[in-house]
Amino acid sequence: MNTQIVRKYLALAIGSTLIFGSLLFFATLDPHRSSLKSKAANFAEKIISWNKHKEKFFVDQNVFFKGESLAFVSRNIINEKDSVVLNLFGNGKVDINIEFYNKFGTIHSREKLTIVADRKIPDIYSTLSGFSDKGEEIKINPKVSNGWLDIEINPSNGEKVNIPVFVETREVSDVLFVESTDTLNAYVSAYGLPTKYFREPAPLGAYTRPHSMPQNYDIVDFVTTGNAFCKDHLINADFVLKSFIRELNCSYNCVSDHFLDEYSNFSSAKVLIFGAHNEYWTRKKAENVRKFVHNGGRVLFLGGNTAWRVVERSEGFDMIYGDNLLDEGFEDLIHQVLGSYYDINGYNTFAPFRLNNEVVDHEILSNLSSSKELFALGTDFPCCGMEIHGGSGLETDKLLSGSHESFVLLASGENSWGGGAEIVYRDFPNGGAVLNFGSVSLWHKTKDNVVRTLVSNFLDDFLR
Repeated sequence: MNTQIVRKYLALAIGSTLIFGSLLFFATLDPHRSSLKSKAANFAEKIISWNKHKEKFFVDQNVFFKGESLAFVSRNIINEKDSVVLNLFGNGKVDINIEFYNKFGTIHSREKLTIVADRKIPDIYSTLSGFSDKGEEIKINPKVSNGWLDIEINPSNGEKVNIPVFVETREVSDVLFVESTDTLNAYVSAYGLPTKYFREPAPLGAYTRPHSMPQNYDIVDFVTTGNAFCKDHLINADFVLKSFIRELNCSYNCVSDHFLDEYSNFSSAKVLIFGAHNEYWTRKKAENVRKFVHNGGRVLFLGGNTAWRVVERSEGFDMIYGDNLLDEGFEDLIHQVLGSYYDINGYNTFAPFRLNNEVVDHEILSNLSSSKELFALGTDFPCCGMEIHGGSGLETDKLLSGSHESFVLLASGENSWGGGAEIVYRDFPNGGAVLNFGSVSLWHKTKDNVVRTLVSNFLDDFLR
């Protein structure tokens, strides 16, 4: 979510309310005008229905493109045995600096290339198929079997971009860290092309993203450098969380969101870990994660705003739409597995958590070296101290009244106006379990004793 989206929905809600209220007011002036009341109600239902379904169609929209340079990869998720196919357009020298990150988020190696480009830049971008022309094709060996590549494109004429590419292993380990690849694709483009949140160039229907979409995201290891983009919620934030999990002596492999669309891909795993912001879900992924937990798997959510929007996959592109999936066929995932769910209260605020005194003796809280009630105060990154005031923040999830009764509320964020994230835990009959922190900004406080103890205790059955 962002402030533009918030303003849009507030405007729709206020506008719909004013129209509906006006119709009802005039209808009530005459008690015999029941038909007008009925029409007003029907009209209101249509508005609500339109707001709910207006993005469930898509059209191919052509966007005029103008630039001095253009670079993108054919696919931003590749197999470890594949090569990255980089397409370059424009004229002149292009310096390419590549950083190869291993699955733990640290630099494995670097490589530099220099190319002289001589390809006409296409002037039409399709929201379904991308650019139809092929550029100067450069094949890059990924060098890592599981991790990320940051391909920095520095043209002598044109805009510098950093292209992220995920290298996925097909080897299933007991613990799988799920990279938020669909969320990355919804938020990040390049050269002013559309995203889910910037739709002016292509505003009709659902957001559609071609697989060969240009992207610009600078990958940085916050833990090693000590510098952080304080409100990051994507790859870099997850690097911090992955470093934290590794510090707990827990080994893992990393997989994409696509990987979870097929249950057999991960049915033999014991633990799934989701990072800072895994917002975009397919229906298959939701069904498979629910099945995984009920079959004895453990799921750790180290972020917030989970499963808020839908992804539907098509050949050559993804369709992305919706918000609040409680009435979109995701009810079981939300009420049975997540427990807590996003609402706008507390958006872009930050605060520490307070332990729930009624459950301090719960086994998930055992081995705490300190019994203090307030925890996860401030940030582990001094450069963010003026902005980030605690591990509950940015976007926060709260325990739902309709969630399964066996969910235990462990702690609540101290954000104002009831906006704090609520940390919830649930055991399942077949040995499965869920620990959901419900906060996008949790990555700022992985050194906190209570946070570390909670996660360590949750993983303890596996680590023993």
